[in-house]
Amino acid sequence: MELPTGPSLTHLGVLVGATAAGALATRVVMAAALRLDFVSRPKGERWSHRPVPMGGGVAIAAVLIAGLLACSRDLALAVSIVFLLGLIDDKRNLSPRIKLAVQVAAAALVLWGPLDPGPAPRLFAGWPWLAIPVTGAWYVGMCNSVNLLDNMDGSAAGISAVAAGFIYALAVGGAAPAPALALAATIAAGAALGFLVFNFPPAKVFMGDAGSLSLGFALAGLALRAPLEGGFWLTQLLVPAFVLGIPLFDTALVWVSRRAARRPFLQGGKDHTTHRLVALGLSPRRTVLVLYGVAAALGGVGIAVARGGFSSGVLWVVAGGALAVLAGVFLGDVAVYQDAEGRALVPRSRHPVVLYAVELLVDAGLLSGCWLAAYVIRFGGVALPEGGAALPF
Repeated sequence: MELPTGPSLTHLGVLVGATAAGALATRVVMAAALRLDFVSRPKGERWSHRPVPMGGGVAIAAVLIAGLLACSRDLALAVSIVFLLGLIDDKRNLSPRIKLAVQVAAAALVLWGPLDPGPAPRLFAGWPWLAIPVTGAWYVGMCNSVNLLDNMDGSAAGISAVAAGFIYALAVGGAAPAPALALAATIAAGAALGFLVFNFPPAKVFMGDAGSLSLGFALAGLALRAPLEGGFWLTQLLVPAFVLGIPLFDTALVWVSRRAARRPFLQGGKDHTTHRLVALGLSPRRTVLVLYGVAAALGGVGIAVARGGFSSGVLWVVAGGALAVLAGVFLGDVAVYQDAEGRALVPRSRHPVVLYAVELLVDAGLLSGCWLAAYVIRFGGVALPEGGAALPF
């Protein structure tokens, strides 16, 4: 069967079918989880106040892996390994070292590519000495970023569905369509949406690490396979980062906040983007809807960068970087921690010199980016002055 190269009713039918399959599988898993007492008990960083069935990741992975087989057998196998890791962790609480080792092994499997013909997609593909570690870090980092994002009902599943939708748009909308990628992204979106039927606030089931790790690893691989116009390294790096911008932003915000508060990064807590938005007065439902909208906006930026090349990338890096810094500073000032006496505490760096140095670097980066962006806008590209040869962007 020949796959369609552009948007078609076939893709719509696949999306509906994958969503229905995901919803049906989730419903079956919910019933089994209750019988097996595979449930999540209420605890501090959870929003639920009653036991909720676990195992939704089983339903997600069943549909997701089937779709990945249409795109990459290596990626499907690696996601299967990560899924089993997450499923065991949901039941046994594995140590971070074990989880990291298995994730690195799964990333190495994709980079090695024993099952798929041709070289595996890599960031910085022109520099082999840099491509392998950076691409491996991308897989492991995104795998854990989506896992960290799964801190509120509907957050990880909904944002994953939005990201998969934009990967689909990149696959069918470029000069070189990728039919297999479009099919895999469609099924991935359906897997997330089918689960979201039962996970939207208030959740009736949780995906657990089995679902969040699988989604994160799969989306990391699918985003790298999106066809881009031109081969400039900045575009290759920015497009996946914008499409999956919300998990990256949330992970960075939590890491910086916990460092400033002298808290272990791997310690759970209500200090994620979702928790901060709720602290500002939004309901859980409105919070996830806002994040869906921001994820869609970032996905649109990713498409603009993919279609516009280097000049567009420079402009969006400046604008996106400035907005990300401002949003991070604003949300970072939300009081989500408490001191020993139970009073609200906003973490501040104990080393003002370090804080000033970071502020100086941010200001210098933004100013430099603004100068370059102004040059791009004025002259329509980047070229050496006084009639020099254009830079190879």
